[in-house]
Amino acid sequence: MRTARHCLALIVVLGACGRSSAPAPMPQAHATAPDSCARVNGKLPPDATADHAAGEYSLVLVATTGSAAGKKAEGRLSLGRVEGDLRYSQLPELPRDTSVRYPLAGTTTVDVAAVGAVNTGDMTSRDPMRPGVLVIERAGSITIRLGADANRRDVQRFDGGYTALRVQQLEKERIAGTWESGTARMHAGGYFCATRTGSS
Repeated sequence: MRTARHCLALIVVLGACGRSSAPAPMPQAHATAPDSCARVNGKLPPDATADHAAGEYSLVLVATTGSAAGKKAEGRLSLGRVEGDLRYSQLPELPRDTSVRYPLAGTTTVDVAAVGAVNTGDMTSRDPMRPGVLVIERAGSITIRLGADANRRDVQRFDGGYTALRVQQLEKERIAGTWESGTARMHAGGYFCATRTGSS
């Protein structure tokens, strides 16, 4: 009986030592936060419009294809309403085409080169005839086109580089979807999200 009690005591002591030597669990506060910009699926409803999307956003581009696949770029996105005839025509002298609308224009500070995208001109331009960012609505689709050279309103472009954000999700506080950029010799793409940081 004495031997059995000694063995039991030894087992208890060894068990306690084993528990004390195990590493303590990491506090929840130090766990890595999940990426707030995730790929979305689906498409916009046919009646979707960007009319109410004016405001300030935090923009994130994530590259999944191209020379910078796996990298991301972050910056500010500012969108304001376009007024007058420029809401309906790419070129002021052309007849109004109500099937295509340009409801918003603005600027962005995102470094598109960091995700392998093409340089399409000044993205901070506030010139209404060549804005740094232009929102285009056509038949239920919404595209955010970047670069003053790509967004010139005084010429009709038939070629050249492009960087375009295709909107798949349009909510009060968030815009998200995919992006593409390219020329005849290269192509890059991925997904993006823009989270509102100020009032509309």
